[in-house]
Amino acid sequence: MCYGFKKTHLHFIQYLNTIPLRHCEAKRRVGCGNVREINSIVGGFNVVQGRREQFPIICPASGKTVAVCDAATVEDARAAMGAAAVAFADWSRQPPSSRAAVLERIAETLDAQSERLAAVITEEQGKPIGEALGEAAFISEEFRFAAQEATRLSGTLLTSEDPAVTRQVVLAPVGAAALFPSSNYPAAIAARKLAAALAAGCACVMRAPEEAPGAAFLIAEACLQAGAPPGLVSCLSGNPSDVTAAMITDPQCRIVSFTGSERVGRIVLGHAAEAIKPSIVELGGAAPTQPSPALRRRSPPRSTRTPVRTAPRQIMFSWKATPMALLSTLTRPIAVRYASAPGTMRTQPWGR
Repeated sequence: MCYGFKKTHLHFIQYLNTIPLRHCEAKRRVGCGNVREINSIVGGFNVVQGRREQFPIICPASGKTVAVCDAATVEDARAAMGAAAVAFADWSRQPPSSRAAVLERIAETLDAQSERLAAVITEEQGKPIGEALGEAAFISEEFRFAAQEATRLSGTLLTSEDPAVTRQVVLAPVGAAALFPSSNYPAAIAARKLAAALAAGCACVMRAPEEAPGAAFLIAEACLQAGAPPGLVSCLSGNPSDVTAAMITDPQCRIVSFTGSERVGRIVLGHAAEAIKPSIVELGGAAPTQPSPALRRRSPPRSTRTPVRTAPRQIMFSWKATPMALLSTLTRPIAVRYASAPGTMRTQPWGR
């Protein structure tokens, strides 16, 4: 599959659409008629539905119910954040090579389940099976990329006015992260957020989109199958307003990452601002592009012109730029001073 990743993502999708899908396992799974059950994952364990409230997942092509998902509660969100805080204490102390090894195993697990994952994406989100296969293959590369970047997190050596003192800035993980992927790329965006957070040393609680939650739950289950410690990855879905507010305002939550519409983004940012939590948001309608002067000269009359939101300068889009930005944001600098005399080392944290 290296061919596709050397090209743009669009070329990769076009390449996958040329693969014969007549005997593909993913195609046989689509529309098989079985209604799947999706259980919340809290603290590394599946929450048995039992008498809990459920909601249906409707296939946009057929209008049929393809799955029933457990509706998580506020108590589930708080329990997941508590489990993430406990797991973070050990995971953040693991050397980068150990975290990278777990991420590599997650990538291998996702490779083995790519066709099953593609079938779930097509059933719930309505994406053509060729594009769903491309997205399923893409997410394992996200974890491999994050595994390599985990070993490259470095600090800065600062000059000092005292020749007997050396100042070094090292990066430490922020803490438990609340992740909110969107439904247009239910697997790719969930994997990108999760891989970057785990590589940085953070624990994660992810709220899957209620329109297409299956892909996010499969990725969370793959993390557990690959040996992620209990509580490191939790996955919920359900009432967006209640669960989202409970996740963000929980005292154990240290950072928020959201991808979605501008309207919902305002609500998420409002909760984060009230709780004073740093946020990473990717909102619809704010693409980092700018029309060229030639296009502006050929623009339609003002009466029919559509407003275009542009960035202040041209930005080249890269699939790997977002994980690198997430890695740098999910860590915080710590100033460490090493004096020449033994036993005089001091650590001064920046921020909380």
